[in-house]
Amino acid sequence: MGATSAAATSSEAPSYKVALLRAVGEIREPLALLIKMSPWISALHLYDTKDVTSVTANLSHCDTPAQVPNIVMLPMMTRDDLFNINASTVKKLVDVVVDNYPKVLIHIINNSRKSLVSLTDDEVENLTVKIQNSGTGVVEDKGGAGFATLSMAYAATRFIESSLRALDGDEDVYECSYVESNLTELTFFASRVKLGRNEIKALVPYDLQDLTEYEQKALEALKPKLKASIENGIAFANKQAVTA
Repeated sequence: MGATSAAATSSEAPSYKVALLRAVGEIREPLALLIKMSPWISALHLYDTKDVTSVTANLSHCDTPAQVPNIVMLPMMTRDDLFNINASTVKKLVDVVVDNYPKVLIHIINNSRKSLVSLTDDEVENLTVKIQNSGTGVVEDKGGAGFATLSMAYAATRFIESSLRALDGDEDVYECSYVESNLTELTFFASRVKLGRNEIKALVPYDLQDLTEYEQKALEALKPKLKASIENGIAFANKQAVTA
């Protein structure tokens, strides 16, 4: 997702253009609807390797200020596995976006991993297991015919609107994000961050302070898996840089 500012004065409502890269799918289509409903957005551009005509047509019937002005198809890409598909697609899209809009905000939305949940009450272990497996519960409720699409779309929309608030000058915007970090010995980590106009202004460290024994053990158990994932991603990026 990319967002750029359209012309706006103090007497006008905030107005931003948003591009949804890869707009077709069970999560992305409700996400497109939620984005179109936002009062912060004046134009929504949809891009995908698949035909987005039907999505655009559906959205055009929604009586909201945001326009869906064009249909653009990305070149079809094939890769050997899911990691390479996603990583290669993201790299190509990010390269193009940054070349044209150096100060644009780019959000990469992906299915959540099982992760540490920081709670302090007596039910922390119970709740952690339930939260970590909440997506599986939705799949089971759907009889294996789908997964947690609406909640993913809602989470992405919330982050987008928070970013637009930050772009508009709000200095009190915080969200959770997986970013380059110095909060642990790992080079990347997910935590609450303070969003600025064109950057992450600050990492929020206090969520990792005063962890319970259970939480600390869960964090330590997570680190080797996360470290391996980080190394895999860095190796992929370095390989792309060599072959470029």
